[in-house]
Amino acid sequence: MRRSRERRGLRTQAQRIRRALYGLVSLTLFIAFYLMYRIDTATDTDSPKPKSSKSLPNLIQLIPGFSYISSFTTRVRESLPSLPKSSSLSHGSRPSRRHSSLSSGSLSNPPKVHVPAGVLPSFSGDYMIRMFFISPEYFANWKFEDVTLVTMCSANHLHHIISLAERWSGPISVGVFGPGLEASFATDAIESIKNCFPAVREQVLFHLVYPISLPADLSKSSGKLRFENCDDLRKQIKSYGGDEDDRANYGGDIPFPHNVLRNAARRGAPTAYIFLIDVDVMPSLNLREDFNDFAIRHGLYDKNENAMTVFVVPVFEKKKGSTCPDNKRELAESCDKNEVRSFHEETCKWCHEPEQPKKWLQIQGQSRLEISFNSSWTKSWEPFYIASRQVPYFDERFMVYGFDRIQQICELHVAGYEFAVLNTAFLVHDGWKFPDKEIKELQNRRRSRNWVLFHFHYQQVLLKMYQNPKSCAPIETFVPKGFKALAHINSRNNRIKRKYASMLT
Repeated sequence: MRRSRERRGLRTQAQRIRRALYGLVSLTLFIAFYLMYRIDTATDTDSPKPKSSKSLPNLIQLIPGFSYISSFTTRVRESLPSLPKSSSLSHGSRPSRRHSSLSSGSLSNPPKVHVPAGVLPSFSGDYMIRMFFISPEYFANWKFEDVTLVTMCSANHLHHIISLAERWSGPISVGVFGPGLEASFATDAIESIKNCFPAVREQVLFHLVYPISLPADLSKSSGKLRFENCDDLRKQIKSYGGDEDDRANYGGDIPFPHNVLRNAARRGAPTAYIFLIDVDVMPSLNLREDFNDFAIRHGLYDKNENAMTVFVVPVFEKKKGSTCPDNKRELAESCDKNEVRSFHEETCKWCHEPEQPKKWLQIQGQSRLEISFNSSWTKSWEPFYIASRQVPYFDERFMVYGFDRIQQICELHVAGYEFAVLNTAFLVHDGWKFPDKEIKELQNRRRSRNWVLFHFHYQQVLLKMYQNPKSCAPIETFVPKGFKALAHINSRNNRIKRKYASMLT
């Protein structure tokens, strides 16, 4: 017994000595690395070398392993590749859509850039927003009792703003994504568009959005683009980045922040109502005037009635090169000629199915804008709508593809909003959409994160935000098939009720 106690005591003492040695070695390594860091940072600066780098106390030099650590860190530092400090590419000679995220230097070490003052952080804190980036002329005749068309785009889609201003006579608020040198091209493109098209100069409000990791770089901006005429300007903007087909909104390496841009455009809307759409869909003619007449007749501006109603505008798509219909009669004729069909007919038909395009087209003979019918929410619905500026904002955690608009429509449903489809207003997308295997695979890879966020976090947060909320859960209530199965469940429920009733008595 006595010998066993002595052995245990020796083992305990040995463990304590071992721990003390480990601690001493760790402390020694920490001090050595710290001193090497201080020497390196002092050596890398432009100031003369401090004398301490050559006259270190002999005590430091005698630290165990100091010479080995010094040589090791030097070898590792020399083996690392040097990062470029800046890019020599200009925004006018952009070779590909992928250089934009690297053109201004490394994401981890962005260069110093000159950005106008007055920026605001996004709700997520990952982006900065320069509200009213280009001095707007709209506020000279500003009126709050109106509706603003709200949209967003990247630099290569700015040409769509010209078409929107031709068919929408009211204010337009646009969130423009401009990371790195894209901001230089976007600035020059906007200034050139304003000089060519007076409607854009008088109606459109631009808001620049860029990530904190890659600030807007305006060093290559000259104030305008070089172009022969206004048609050449459109082609030049459309072909920026090599996207001749005009299919993708943004092709850089940074995830495209749809909802950050939408929220920026919403914050810049100066009117009581907003019209939320994508940049590549065109509204029917006189939609702004018709809705203002509708709002005045129903007291939307005076009493703020129907604030819990969003007015859905059905959307269609036309063949490339065909004429865009101006009114509902022309739209119906184009559908009969097979030039126009419902939006996402072959790619996502259920995304706009609650708008009931066939039923909507059959309702004719109404000249003034009114509510055609009310629709019920479905889990894949992505409507474009006109609503009060008080509707919930978009959740900025949803980026790139998938659930970025579904989440906001879900919140409208949970909050108790009604969806009223307007009778004569519509939108038209230029070009039929067809299934694309490559794009679908890319979207599916990027959609997985948003799927998890929507189903396992976002919906649970909504249940805590609203009293007596409705549900957006994809899991529907199970209803058994057949009278026998249903009778069995009913009898089982009755037995449970009788059992608990007897226990209470």
